[in-house]
Amino acid sequence: MSLKNYEIPSNFTKFKNQNFCIVVLKKLSNFYSCKIKIIKTFLHTLKLYLI
Repeated sequence: MSLKNYEIPSNFTKFKNQNFCIVVLKKLSNFYSCKIKIIKTFLHTLKLYLI
C-alpha cells in the first residue's frame, strides 16, 4: 500500500517535468528561430546597402 502511494507521485512529477521541459524547449526554439530570422533580414539589408 505505501509503495503504491510513493510510486504514483514520482511518476506524476516525472511526467510533469517532461512536459515542462518540452514546453521550455519549444519556447526556446521559437525564440531562436525568431532571432535567426531577424539576423538574416538584417544581413540581407546590409548587403543591399553595401552593394
